[in-house]
Amino acid sequence: METLIIKDEYTLNIIAKLAKQVHSSQIEIIQQAINDYAQKLEQKNHLMSYAGILDSQEADEILAIIQENRVDKK
Repeated sequence: METLIIKDEYTLNIIAKLAKQVHSSQIEIIQQAINDYAQKLEQKNHLMSYAGILDSQEADEILAIIQENRVDKK
């Protein structure tokens, strides 16, 4: 059996309410939150692997294209 010890009452209440809303255990809520956070870190690290590949001019050109495409979609 797993034991969850959280001393912050506010955090504990949030976890308890969320667990009740999704019909899950508090442990499962914590595990899912950790897994989601780990995936976000992994995605960020994947993007960071491209850092430094482009020179300043190339990066500025790509940024300008991205900004233009965002404006076109509005």
